[in-house]
Amino acid sequence: MVCVVEGKEKFKIVSPIYRQNIYVGAFEIVPPHQSPLNFFDVDYDKYKMAKNVKFIDFTLETGDCAYIPAFFYAQS
Repeated sequence: MVCVVEGKEKFKIVSPIYRQNIYVGAFEIVPPHQSPLNFFDVDYDKYKMAKNVKFIDFTLETGDCAYIPAFFYAQS
């Protein structure tokens, strides 16, 4: 669950079915359960498999909350 107390915040989430396409665990310099991608500015030349990912975008404003399902990857 994420909530915005004040202001506005954009989020992008990705289903765990795309784990391989967002390169989770592919590089030793990144923690094993994190993606090296910037979901807001994906370098599709460097991360070619990311072209197959369906990103879910949403914006929360003051007082809004959203449920992020278990195991989904999220960036804000």
